[in-house]
Amino acid sequence: MAVATVVLFGTLGMFIYPLMQSLLLHWPDHLMGIYTGATIHEVAQVVAASHAMGEGVTGVAVITKLTRVLLLAPFLIVLSVFLQRKN
Repeated sequence: MAVATVVLFGTLGMFIYPLMQSLLLHWPDHLMGIYTGATIHEVAQVVAASHAMGEGVTGVAVITKLTRVLLLAPFLIVLSVFLQRKN
């Protein structure tokens, strides 16, 4: 159920984010790219959503997303060490 929820919200984001950008937000490309890359869960969904908003958004969104993915392992190691020291 949790996986289905994540996929559903990511898929909705693929359609809603471009609409939000064009109708409501009007943010610069780099800001929308950071927002998109940081808040949509799957890399493929980030690429699809950002591609609908333009090349400038796509580049920043993909870099933001891949940075999040890259930093996940070091974060988990630090968290593990912290929790072991706490106990």
